[in-house]
Amino acid sequence: ELVLAAALLAIALGAVLALLDVTAQEAPRHTERGQAIREAETGVERMTREIRQASTMTLNSSRSIDLRTWVRVGGGTAIERSVRFDCSSDKCRRYEGPVSGALAGGEILVSGVSNSDIFTPTPTSGTPTYIGVKLALNIERNDKPYYVYDGAEMRNSP
Repeated sequence: ELVLAAALLAIALGAVLALLDVTAQEAPRHTERGQAIREAETGVERMTREIRQASTMTLNSSRSIDLRTWVRVGGGTAIERSVRFDCSSDKCRRYEGPVSGALAGGEILVSGVSNSDIFTPTPTSGTPTYIGVKLALNIERNDKPYYVYDGAEMRNSP
């Protein structure tokens, strides 16, 4: 009886250890996925906030948009600046500069972008008042893209 009990205990312990091993192998994948999702949501939130505050907007393409928007510099008062969101590669970058001046920066907001229809104006003809933002993310070791959707109405447009 003792030998049988020890054998059953060894089998049960082996099953538990195998489960722990699988969990340890999957944990980094879930951590990377969560980090990529948080990065995308934060980047889209920043884009929509600055679109909402824009006084003018030029849609260069479905992957690039220029804004004249209000930006807080160093936590102080907001000043009007030119901002470009450019998602023409697999990254969405943010460029900033003085109004009618040269843009600099190229800060990466989101990585792993796989779609080409990022910015969608409404209405599609005339002067748009609403810009939809959609990102399809290729997350490493995931079979399907993860989508992040948002949008903003331009509050300060003339």
